[in-house]
Amino acid sequence: MTPADFFDVQNFPGRRTMYGEDQATGVLYALQADGVARNQLYPPDLDRAYKKLDKVKSSVAVWWRTGDQSQQVFRDKEVDMGLLWDGRAAGVIDQGVDLELSFEGSPISRDLFVVPTKAPNAAAAFEFLRWYATHPEEGGKWIQAMGYGVANPKAYEYVPEKIAKRNAYYPPNFAKGFMVNTRWTSQNRADLVKRWTQWLSQ
Repeated sequence: MTPADFFDVQNFPGRRTMYGEDQATGVLYALQADGVARNQLYPPDLDRAYKKLDKVKSSVAVWWRTGDQSQQVFRDKEVDMGLLWDGRAAGVIDQGVDLELSFEGSPISRDLFVVPTKAPNAAAAFEFLRWYATHPEEGGKWIQAMGYGVANPKAYEYVPEKIAKRNAYYPPNFAKGFMVNTRWTSQNRADLVKRWTQWLSQ
């Protein structure tokens, strides 16, 4: 399923779910559904995005607020399709829910290891980071334990393909998505939250 399919409620009817706290990703997904190329999403055309979001809003049965709720609505069969985090999707599949995943147009965020300035054990922390970066098999263990990915593509050589395919960072899936511009989002967060909140309440 592509972003265009998700927003096409005539040809793909059904109850949907989206992240109710998501002021940016929903906008980016809507723009792709409206034909905007992934490399032209920033700065996002908010008017165009909300015009597209208007078309799917009445089909969204649940605006989930927590990761657990995003899973629960599928366990309880409250919805037929939805946008949720890949680790949560993997978890609900492991719980026996029959889901088919698509990574077309996936907004991908990145978590990072950091060493704070003046950290008391900075040398040891950097030594750990060097070790982790050069041992992709440890990244493979992380993927299997957490359900979320790592940026090192070599880590997926140590993960069963069935599990790797459920992850946004798995190289074939990663090629279908795009990295979220977190700097732009943080700089414009106040306006994004205000408009999203107003739109949801209408």
